[in-house]
This record gives sequence, structure tokens and C-alpha cells, in this order.
Amino acid sequence: MVNLKGYVKNTQDELFFFAAGPISEIMIDVLYKTNPNNQYIDVGSSIDEFVHGKKTRPYMQSGTNYSKLVSNFSESHYET
Repeated sequence: MVNLKGYVKNTQDELFFFAAGPISEIMIDVLYKTNPNNQYIDVGSSIDEFVHGKKTRPYMQSGTNYSKLVSNFSESHYET
């Protein structure tokens, strides 16, 4: 992490993707505090099919209850 912090400290307007399980959130927090002028995104299980060669989560598998759920991101759900 020390080498990554040094690299991030000296970059501007870069995009970093993370897929390191629970440690992703920790790394993103530390790196954002090191340099908030970059973007840090946890792609998580969204790339599992490419990395592991299969769908690993219930929401990825058609026919499961999770795969049928629809997220509602309407503005009415957020306080202004």
C-alpha cells in the first residue's frame, strides 16, 4: 500500500478501479485521503464473470429472486 500511496499522491485526475473484496473500501478510503483529486471505484463482483469465468452472485444468475429485483433510484428517496 505504501508504494500505491506514493503513486496516487503524485497523480491528478486519474481513475482507479478496485476489486479486492472487503479491503477495497479500506484502500479507497486511504487513497482518497491521500489524494482526493483522483477517482476511486470499487467494481467488486461486477467483474467476477471475467475473473472467475462464472457468475458468482445470486443477482447475476437469471431466475433467482435477486435477479428479478429492480432498483428504484428516484429522487424522492433522497433528502435535499
